Amino acid sequence: MGGGHLVAMLMAADLIDELWLTVCPLIIGGKNAPTPCDGNGFSLNNAPRFTLISHQAIGDEMFLNYRRYRQKFRAKNFSLHPVLPIPIPLLPRYISVVIQ
Repeated sequence: MGGGHLVAMLMAADLIDELWLTVCPLIIGGKNAPTPCDGNGFSLNNAPRFTLISHQAIGDEMFLNYRRYRQKFRAKNFSLHPVLPIPIPLLPRYISVVIQ
């Protein structure tokens, strides 16, 4: 397992914080074409949201860096981190995925 299947599992588990995408002037397609996120996918209502934080054009290619957008919320029932006095769901995660 790897590629799109791995990304889909990480995305479904909300473990991806950043995406680095490269857009090239090349169109491939078909039912066997590689995709960034395989599997069942996400509905429009529960699709992960990202915010563009940087971009760079080099030649005919565009390099895009997106950060996961998460709504901040206060949960009624949460446990605090044993050392830091912040809710565990709000701790930063350090997982990045590069899709090229």
